[in-house]
Amino acid sequence: MRKGVMSVKFKALAAVFFVFFLVSAATAHPPREIRLSYDGKDELTVRVFHGVDDGSKHFIEKIEVRVDGTVVAERHYSSQPGPEGLSEIFSLGRLLPGMEIRVKAQCNIFGSLETTYTVP
Repeated sequence: MRKGVMSVKFKALAAVFFVFFLVSAATAHPPREIRLSYDGKDELTVRVFHGVDDGSKHFIEKIEVRVDGTVVAERHYSSQPGPEGLSEIFSLGRLLPGMEIRVKAQCNIFGSLETTYTVP
């Protein structure tokens, strides 16, 4: 009899954790959009759109910038300054036409988004 009671309690506890996991996953989401703007001289402006209710708990935790496949900049965050996302400026130096900039933004809870820009 005792073994059956423990099994039921374990199943109930597992179900509670499963529901909690589903609710957490449902509220977490990757960034919605990344906009890049390169000034042609050396500055890349990165705007990450990631709407959240509480930027201290759900935020963009990392932005990674690659040029032609090589990581040239990386920033880590422990919160998100605004409810719609964040904007950062990266100094990349002068890039040549045809070079590819790839930016990845990572959510601290779930998912990431990447976008590319080819220097004209």
